[in-house]
Amino acid sequence: MSRPRSPPKRALFVCTYNSIRSPMAEGLLNARDDGEWVAESAGIHPSGVDPGAVAVLAEAGIDIAGHRSRSVGSCRRRYDLVVFMSPSVREACYALPDAAEYITADIPVPAVSGKDGLDGYRKSRDAIRKWIDAHIRS
Repeated sequence: MSRPRSPPKRALFVCTYNSIRSPMAEGLLNARDDGEWVAESAGIHPSGVDPGAVAVLAEAGIDIAGHRSRSVGSCRRRYDLVVFMSPSVREACYALPDAAEYITADIPVPAVSGKDGLDGYRKSRDAIRKWIDAHIRS
């Protein structure tokens, strides 16, 4: 007889605009096959998702094209974990969502670089994936 599965833990990733780093982190964590976590994302000053973020996650087989940016102030649920994508985001965050734990990562905003302009986005994607693997255990 199998044990009933616990509900997934909830993570919220917060960045400045909810357009690059936090949607990539949301997509990367939700792409895990273990079902242990459900991720959301928000921004201090939400704007539309950046096409570069969509492109580099598509390269990894993850679709975030339908992402809709939202304000951190609209996050009303309780989270197991809130991750601020950089120290400056943590300092500027005007509303702290309710959470069991708060962590500050240090993921820089990607610079446009490389032949197709996406190398900086790829570096950020890979840094976010590495950070998630190191800090968010199943």
